[in-house]
Amino acid sequence: MATKKAGSTSGSKIEAFKKLRDEARQEILAEIADLEKQIEEKKTEARELGFITESAPARGKRAVGARACKICGQLGHNSRTCPQREKASAAKS
Repeated sequence: MATKKAGSTSGSKIEAFKKLRDEARQEILAEIADLEKQIEEKKTEARELGFITESAPARGKRAVGARACKICGQLGHNSRTCPQREKASAAKS
């Protein structure tokens, strides 16, 4: 019977640990949600003050198709990836 007591004691410790873990997880998730709300509020405030405009592209990213190819004049690619590049270089030679 001594083994049953030891097993139930460790089982109750495990359950207590799981309960603490779940409570900590819920607290962390609540803090994350609160921080996300604060971020959105700051973004809204920045938009209202004119620091962020909706038309500004994200930093480091270009709008696809915004520039025309210098070889064929079509939108959606540049001269390096132009399908007519070989024809244009052969015509120059």
